[in-house]
Order: sequence, then structure tokens, then C-alpha cells
Amino acid sequence: MQGKMKNHLKLQREEPGINYDQDAGIVKAFRNIPGITLQNVNKLNLLRLAPGGHIGHLIWTESAFHRQDELYGTTCKLASLKVNLNLPMHKMTNTNLSRILQSEEIQKELHAPNLPMHKMTNTDLSRILKSEEIHK
Repeated sequence: MQGKMKNHLKLQREEPGINYDQDAGIVKAFRNIPGITLQNVNKLNLLRLAPGGHIGHLIWTESAFHRQDELYGTTCKLASLKVNLNLPMHKMTNTNLSRILQSEEIQKELHAPNLPMHKMTNTDLSRILKSEEIHK
């Protein structure tokens, strides 16, 4: 039990991550605040952006937003700093899936649902074995 609890008290909660483009004293300003992670937008790390697979609280500077559009592009224009990189587009233009499935065109093409099979129970089996038609 002691081995499991060894570093239990030293765990620290993840606080907001600050993403910046130009270091105009931002690193010195936030370096002494515990739990805050600083990341340059040119060197983003997914494990620091989403620790444990959960998107954390992110604070973006205005210059980081503009730099991100240059690095990764948008849905309309390609990235200017990375070669042949474009953001993926949505496959569905209408994301209301329930309305699409209930439409007449889809319902016309679907087959009728299968009826559930009757499961034979012990009473059904004994009734069959006791019937006189089988024993003739």
C-alpha cells in the first residue's frame, strides 16, 4: 500500500495552457505560476494541449491565432508555411442524421425489419414430446 501512495501527494492539477507566437516576456511572466504550461504555436505538442486525452483549458494570444492560420491554413485556403497541407473537409454537408434516415428516399430502399425468432422454452419442448401425434 505504501508503494502506491508514494508520489500521491506530489501530483499537481493541470491548469490552463497558454499558446503564444512571439515571446514578448510572456514566458517570464507565467513561469512561476504552478500548473500553467506555455507552448509556442510553431511547436505545438498534442500531449500538452490535451493531457490524458482530454482537451484542457487553452488560452490563445491574438498573434498565435493569426500564425495558426498561416501554419495550418483554413478550410478555404491552403497553408502558406507548410507545403501540401490542407485541413480535411466534412464528408456530410447535412449533419442531421436522424432526418436523413427518416427521409422517404432512404426508407423506400430499406428492407422490412426481421421479426424476432420465437425462442423454444422447456415447456414448449415438453409439450411437443408429450403430444400423441409424434408417438404414432
